[in-house]
Amino acid sequence: FNFEPGLRTGWDPFIARAVPAVMALPTNATAIGHYRVIQPFNELEREGWIQGRIDYSASGLLELEREKPDVIIFQGRYSPEHLKDMAQFKRFSSARRIYELDDYIIAPPKKNDHARNLPGNMRELVSAAIGLCDRVVVSTEPLADALSSLHGDIRVVPNMLAASLWTGLVSARQRSAKPRVGWAGGTSHRGDLELLEGVVKAMAEDVDWVFFGMCPPQLRPYVKEFYEGIPFNRYPTMLASLNLDLALAPLEQNLFNDCKSNLRLLEYGACGFPVICSDILCYRGDFPVTRVRNRAQDWIAAIREHLAEPDASAKAGEAL
Repeated sequence: FNFEPGLRTGWDPFIARAVPAVMALPTNATAIGHYRVIQPFNELEREGWIQGRIDYSASGLLELEREKPDVIIFQGRYSPEHLKDMAQFKRFSSARRIYELDDYIIAPPKKNDHARNLPGNMRELVSAAIGLCDRVVVSTEPLADALSSLHGDIRVVPNMLAASLWTGLVSARQRSAKPRVGWAGGTSHRGDLELLEGVVKAMAEDVDWVFFGMCPPQLRPYVKEFYEGIPFNRYPTMLASLNLDLALAPLEQNLFNDCKSNLRLLEYGACGFPVICSDILCYRGDFPVTRVRNRAQDWIAAIREHLAEPDASAKAGEAL
């Protein structure tokens, strides 16, 4: 062995622990990493319910032995290398192992640009990863149902917004010559945005289109403002500053999207934006939004209805 001095970030100097020690292994530092692991961990730690650390790499057995966590959280880990590490953790640690998953990654949409980087045997890999854990935590009931054959203990914890990032956002309405209608999201939504192609072109003279995070090349000539993605800690303020009179949330009809959460509605609502969304499973519920079928004429009709009554539309945004 080669021993080198290092930071003992998870070291506990006390003989007996007052609270459980958690080793959290998120997929990334933004997006699902933030919503599903990092922010919940920070909130629990702040309130004195847990101790431990967050690690973005694959902690080795040396770190595992040093820290002796009571719980290990594996987020979306399914590669052969991950499976090897998880099997070792199971063999050499008595920690309770939690598998965290936010999307039905077993069957992503074909037009999801991230899907091309996924192995062809995703169901086999995810099944093996889940099988190495004591419990699975997911974001929605449909996702729990879709994975029900893979594990006997699946719990649903809905996505929520961190008050520190999403409270008190300021956004203006009805401040431009044309209504500002827009969309925000990541680069995995190419297929979802293609639902709006005819809508964007048909209404280019009537509204100012505002896109944030992604804009397909064929829509760019019709979009007045386009903003690239930014660091997550600036995302809520940037989203609110778009000053949208109307926000759109299109999603293709498929199992992957049915299993998604209503996170986009929560984000738009925190900004006070009125919303039109696809009428699919993940967006149903007690939300003051307008749901439409994924047909261009239905989207256009709903947009025109909102724009014809701007005060009522704005009130719906405030209610959301």
